[in-house]
Amino acid sequence: MYDSNHEKHQQEIKDRGTNFTFIPNLERILLRLHHMYAVGEHPTLSNSVTVNLNDIFSPMGNIISLQERSLTGIWAQEDVQRWTWATHQ
Repeated sequence: MYDSNHEKHQQEIKDRGTNFTFIPNLERILLRLHHMYAVGEHPTLSNSVTVNLNDIFSPMGNIISLQERSLTGIWAQEDVQRWTWATHQ
């Protein structure tokens, strides 16, 4: 079973070894949304977009909760530590 705590999930995979049966959990879905254009990159194509997730997922049932994740989906957004880079201008 997937656990959003990455270290716990990795440990469960190691403990399980190669002898296990995978049963997908369709009650939990990772959806990655990406805008193709950065702000100001194109006069119209870089405009903000609104996506109605209820419309997209209505055939599968109701959305019970949402959680913003890191780009890879591994960490909760509030757990992500941003790096700062020393730059010279």
